[in-house]
Amino acid sequence: MKQRTAVKGVEFGLYGAFMLYASTVVVTPMALLPMAAEFGFTFSGGGAIEFSRSLLLVGMLLFSGYAASRWGKVSMITLGMMIISLCLLLYSFSTGYWMVVLAMAGIGVGGGLVEALVNPMVEDLYPNDFGGKLNLVNAFFSIGVLVTVVGAGELLTRGFSWRLIFVILSIVGLAMSLMFFSSGRRVTLPRSAHSPYHIGQILKDPRFYMLGAAMFFGGALESAFTFWSASYLQVSFDALPRAAGIGTALFAGGMVVGRIGASKLTKRIGMHRTIMLSALLGMVVGVVAYTISGLPAFLLLLFTAGLSVACYWPTIQAYAVSTMEVDATLLFIYLSCFGIPGFGLTPVIMGLLGDAYNLQTAFLIVPIYSLLLLVVMAADTRLISRGSTSHGRTQSSGSQRQ
Repeated sequence: MKQRTAVKGVEFGLYGAFMLYASTVVVTPMALLPMAAEFGFTFSGGGAIEFSRSLLLVGMLLFSGYAASRWGKVSMITLGMMIISLCLLLYSFSTGYWMVVLAMAGIGVGGGLVEALVNPMVEDLYPNDFGGKLNLVNAFFSIGVLVTVVGAGELLTRGFSWRLIFVILSIVGLAMSLMFFSSGRRVTLPRSAHSPYHIGQILKDPRFYMLGAAMFFGGALESAFTFWSASYLQVSFDALPRAAGIGTALFAGGMVVGRIGASKLTKRIGMHRTIMLSALLGMVVGVVAYTISGLPAFLLLLFTAGLSVACYWPTIQAYAVSTMEVDATLLFIYLSCFGIPGFGLTPVIMGLLGDAYNLQTAFLIVPIYSLLLLVVMAADTRLISRGSTSHGRTQSSGSQRQ
């Protein structure tokens, strides 16, 4: 009974960890225009801020497998949350563009530990769950996005400095770190494996690279709207920061609904089909996004866009874990090493397109990446049918653990 209560406490702590991590993804886009006016950088310079976070995040992902096996997931997630919180505070004191980039890079260090270990910890707590709990916990990433963009948009519209937003997030993050550690230290988790043998099992499987490509496109599609929606609404429709926050919140709300729905849908039609249907919807959304010229219609589209990208990150990972006989923690981490570059490079690519053409043209990346994701997932089915994978759980519609 005590163990079950502790597990529930940890689950709530993981919700908080993902909400804090999510805030670091959207707080810069919300503050981007006032920061650009203060420090004098362009759309591509704004994209480079996100890229600095992603670059350090990938580095920490590669280290986190060893760290989890050596010091445990609870300690490393707590450390990640504390690093995020302190770097958010440093961010608020920035006096120039390069100080912003360095603070964001530090946030990437802490975020790498959170990103790498939260999903494997969910898998430890709830094995054989068809990705249900993973989608539910990842829904709180979207809730974190929603709360941050609405709060930040309101504060900016009321005339408060963008720096105050970072101070508030820093204080909340430190409190969440302590609460998570208090619950997490009472839970016993399986020990993570980290050896050349376990790493080699993953790296020699061709499906790892196929699903890694799927993660890249899934992360890219999520970041396209997460990072640029607020700026696009303000630049293209002369929207106030409040409206930009509401728009991004609608996208996040679509992700919340989509992830909760995906936690049920995967059990009915399987994980693979859920991903394919989402990619088809994403293609439609991307084409429509390029043609819309009215603010109300674009706001409605953002909710649909959230639905279309919601399942990718947790469901692709859960699908991989359920169909490959390898260490789950390492597989989660190494797949994220594909997803994070997709998430980090896309704001830079779209920023360059925005500078060269406009942000409306930059959103054409959405239908292109959705099509590529469809192709990759179809190719993975062919790999399974040919029996080229050396591991055994291979029902393409989303098999469960045996």
